[in-house]
Amino acid sequence: MKILVLGGAGYLADGIVDCLVRDGHAVTVYDNLLYQDYFLKEVEFIHGDIRDREKLSVLMPKYDTIVLLAGIVGDHACQVFPDKTAEINTDAPKWIFDNFHGKIFYMSTCSVFGKNDAVLNEDSDTLPLSLYASSKLEAEKHLLTTKPNALCLRLGTVYGRSGSHSRPRLDLVGNVLAAKAVLGKPLTVFGRQQSRPLINCLNVAEAVAFGLRNDISGMYVLSEDNYTLGEIAEKIAAMVPNAAVEYNDLNVEDMRNYKVDPSKFASHGWRPTFTFEDGIRSIFELVASGRIKDMDNPLYHNGKYLQKLSDI
Repeated sequence: MKILVLGGAGYLADGIVDCLVRDGHAVTVYDNLLYQDYFLKEVEFIHGDIRDREKLSVLMPKYDTIVLLAGIVGDHACQVFPDKTAEINTDAPKWIFDNFHGKIFYMSTCSVFGKNDAVLNEDSDTLPLSLYASSKLEAEKHLLTTKPNALCLRLGTVYGRSGSHSRPRLDLVGNVLAAKAVLGKPLTVFGRQQSRPLINCLNVAEAVAFGLRNDISGMYVLSEDNYTLGEIAEKIAAMVPNAAVEYNDLNVEDMRNYKVDPSKFASHGWRPTFTFEDGIRSIFELVASGRIKDMDNPLYHNGKYLQKLSDI
């Protein structure tokens, strides 16, 4: 197949592109390089913004499949440019859904569940607590009502390293705690009893490839397992000698709390290949080797990086 990966230079995209190329597809990456000024991966590349309707109108008919990864990701990042977040996360995807006639793969988020003590699935009520979650939910609803053959994956909290060309993210709970552990810093946890479903970013890549191979459609939650934030910190600390965990339950800003049941996607035969330990070790290696010199550099934090910009 000829596949256009929108946002193909992003954190998750590296592994997804690798899996699609491995499966024999002709892959083109389309990205505006918001977080970097180069793209070194050896696949066809087109520089562009998903808000550029004129450019996409000419480009999209050349492809069988679109994988839509482009977006402003994370609560903090979306708050920096709220109007642009609506354009990028909601308006542009809606237009793409309405004007592309092939197969669409869309990455959404389990953040749409917000706060709920139950174990949730695809039929559970949503309660978005942030602009990020509400913008993604609006886009996915439009997709599912207009494109019954699309595949929408609501991802749990991702972690690990997607590939050798991707910009690491250290604003994700598993990654930031892994980096702190290697550097001998305390693993400070806010809201230790809050739950998150986790998914290794390499398992996300394998799930996209699996969905394409098996022509799966519909909406699915995707995760490996559910953990409290305290359990995540303790698991990481157990992998590093003398790592210390600290709890602070007095300054909790992120009220999200949800667990999910991923059995619907698993019913198609998919199983995660990579473990929690695999993903955490990939961050250990980046930091311990000196490939990341400063874990607080805004480059590794979506929101902090966007705060430096005057516009996007």
